[in-house]
Order: sequence, then structure tokens, then C-alpha cells
Amino acid sequence: MGDFDVVSRIRDFWRDCAGNLALSFALLSPVLFGLMGGAVDLIVYERQQTQMQDAADAAALAAAREASLKGWNAETAEAVVVSMINGNLEGKTFSRETEFKTLVSVDELKRTVHVTLDMDQYSFFVLSYFRNDPQIRVSSTATSSGETNICMVGLDETASATVGLSGKAVVNAAECAVYSNSSATNGLVSKDQGLLSAQFSCSVGGYAGKSGNYSRKPTTDCPVMADPLDERIAPVAGACDHTNLVVSKQTIALDPGTYCGGINIENDADVTFKPGIYVIKNGELRSKNNSIAVGAGVSFYFTGAGSRFAFDGTTEIDFVAPSSGPMAGILFFQDPASPAGAVFEIASKKASNLLGTIYLPNAILSVQAKNKIAETSAYTVIVAKRIEIGDSTQMYVNANYDLTTVPVPPGLGPQPGRVRLLD
Repeated sequence: MGDFDVVSRIRDFWRDCAGNLALSFALLSPVLFGLMGGAVDLIVYERQQTQMQDAADAAALAAAREASLKGWNAETAEAVVVSMINGNLEGKTFSRETEFKTLVSVDELKRTVHVTLDMDQYSFFVLSYFRNDPQIRVSSTATSSGETNICMVGLDETASATVGLSGKAVVNAAECAVYSNSSATNGLVSKDQGLLSAQFSCSVGGYAGKSGNYSRKPTTDCPVMADPLDERIAPVAGACDHTNLVVSKQTIALDPGTYCGGINIENDADVTFKPGIYVIKNGELRSKNNSIAVGAGVSFYFTGAGSRFAFDGTTEIDFVAPSSGPMAGILFFQDPASPAGAVFEIASKKASNLLGTIYLPNAILSVQAKNKIAETSAYTVIVAKRIEIGDSTQMYVNANYDLTTVPVPPGLGPQPGRVRLLD
């Protein structure tokens, strides 16, 4: 065999091998491309799943936080979730054809928000041929604990009925919390035909009343709540601008100042209080005998012996606290150093607007009316040593803080709790 034959055979061998390799590659290329596409798909799948899980977690936490402040409402929770998910997934690695579906459920009793997020219609290389429906599903559950939207606090730590309802009294506090600091077994009371309708009610000790006296069963063994306004700076009681003022059968506008001996409004008098701070010193702010007392941007400070307010059942009152200044958000403020035992009374036939905070740290607030109280107020907050609601009063403790420029004093109103994800 010559050299030429050897070379020829070698060429034929390599030609056959090349042909076999080309044929093999042609046969195997779909598999190879499939494996490569599958590897890319898995990388994309895991990245998209992580992005979706992060978005669902953030949305569940945001919705639980919002619910803890404004009530466990499914519609509100869904709006928060959708907004958060859209914001978190915007600009991420999803095609235009990708579709997302969000499902939100709220359990008010367990205080949880559950979010399910589905993805579909993404164009994978290979996984699209084996697609599930949906392609990716993630879920997240968040809860909020210890949250408070504080609107009514009874400060007395030992008395019975530190917060007490009787007769046909109703307290409407559907979006906020009612607290009794009393360690007594009946520190919180709703009896007779009374009804405490609150988003959350809590007693350091116990509570008294039947299940029908409460919209939700109160929580007991709560920690004592420190006076949220304890460090609030009180106004200065200056020299007397008026002494023992009586307004009878008159229509008059009063100026801010110090009113020693109080203000008596009676006998069909119609009084408008100009904006500012009114110091009621050693006397009463009293309205009676079909009189009217109104004022916007006003705050009343009660100091000294016998200082209190009393609005009888024939009168009309309408007050709005200041939106700014040293008494912003404070409607009535009792000097904590005043003698104990004073009773501040509201029995007005018309008191639909009491916008602001009623702060009586060393006194009893007694609301004994035969009508609705504060029902049109954007919000009303009550902090008193003791709170007594009786007769057929319908006391509204609204919490529509966004509807007014009157601020809620720090330490009151919405107080976010601890929000966390559940495993």
C-alpha cells in the first residue's frame, strides 16, 4: 500500500467522522438547546419567584400596618396590597404579556392579612410547554399585635367602672380603642342596656356586663397605659380679665383671656367664643336655660377649686379645638393639680360637634344626655380619671383624623403596633 492510499483512507475516515458528528449534532441540538433554555428558565423562574415573594411580603406587612391604624377592612387592605405589589414589581424582569392576579383576605379576629400573588403568561423557553396554571404562585400572611388607635382612656388605676356605661348608653368607637387602667375586677363596665361598640377595648383588671353589652369581648390583663398627655405644657393663668361673668339674654362674642369665677351662660343667651385660649379659674363654664355656646379654634383650661364645665340638657354647644399653637388639638384641659373629685357634665340637647381632645386627668367626665353627642365631629378623644356614660346617650368617638386640620395630640390617635410576617 502506497503513501497515497494511506492518506486517502485517513481522509475518508475524517470525512465519515465529520458527517457522523454533524448528524449527531443535528440530532442532539434540540436537546442541547432545550437543556440550555431550561437552565435559563430555572434562573429566571427563581428570580421572578423571589421578586414576587418579596412584593407579597411587603404588601402584606403594609396592609396589616394600615389595618392596625384604620380598621381591619378588606377593601382598604386590597387597595394597599395592589398598590404595593405594583410598585414593587414595576421595572422587574417580566414581559409585557405577563399577567398578575392578587387575592387578599382579612381575618379581623386573628388580626391577619393574607396575600396570594399569581403570575401567568410569561414566555419561558421550555417551561411554557409544561406550564402550570398559574405559572408561579406565592403567598404571605402578616399580623399586627399591640396596636392601638387610642380614643378613650380611663386613668384611675383602682376604681370600679373607671370606664362605665349604664342605662341605654351607647359608645360608638368603631375605629378606635377604649382603655380602662383600673385593676379592679370591674374596672370596665357596660350594664343595663348599655353597649360599648369599639374596635378594641381593654382593661387592666376585669370587666362587667353581658356579652350583649359589648360589640367585641374586652381584653383583660392589659398593661397600665401611662397618661399620654402627662407632659403636655399647660397654659399660663394670668391676671383676671373678667370676674364672675354672667351672660343672660344676650348675643355676644367673647375674647380669649382669664375668666376668674367662671362664665355663666343662661336664659336664651347666644355666645360665640373667638379663637384662642380661655382660662376658667376657680369657677365654672356653665351653659343652661336654652342658651347657645359655640367656638372654632378654641381651647378651655380649667384650674383652681371648683373649676369645671357643666352644659345642661336645654343647651346647644359646638366647639372645635385649635389647629395650631400651644393647645393644638386640645379642646378641654384640666389642670392636673386641681382638687380631685370634680365632675365635668355634658347633658346638652344638641352637642353634635366636639372636635378635639377632652383631657381631665383628675376629674370625672359624666355624659348624661338623651341624644347624640359628637356624631359630626371628625374625631373626639377622651382622657379622664373616670368616664361615666349614662341615660340614653349615644356618644360618638369618631376617628376620621384625615377629615380635619385639627391635629391629634402626640400619644393619642393612631399608634402602630408590631407588624410581622407569620411563618
